[in-house]
Amino acid sequence: DKEVDHLFPIMNKFRMQLEECQRVLEDRRPSGTGNPNASNVAILRVLQCTSQEMNNLVFVLRPLASAVMALTEYARYNGLTELQWYFDDLRDHVSTILDYVASMQTWARNLKD
Repeated sequence: DKEVDHLFPIMNKFRMQLEECQRVLEDRRPSGTGNPNASNVAILRVLQCTSQEMNNLVFVLRPLASAVMALTEYARYNGLTELQWYFDDLRDHVSTILDYVASMQTWARNLKD
């Protein structure tokens, strides 16, 4: 449970990276100097890196979600109420993180467009 809870600050890091990319894109003003494509490339790199990190997190969490679901059902079937509550809570945290990642992945795709 603690390991999953430690993912929430990582999710906050992803959110802050996406917010910064969005801010830069919204605040961009045409200027007569420099290469305007340079900032686009930098933003695209940050978005790609953040998206890859989120994909890696999903790759790890999906099997964990399945295992936690199986353990929850095992505890429920065997009348292990306290263990069932624990796994229900863990399943809820994993599900929340996966939902949050999915919404941020959509946000990142929208920023790339």
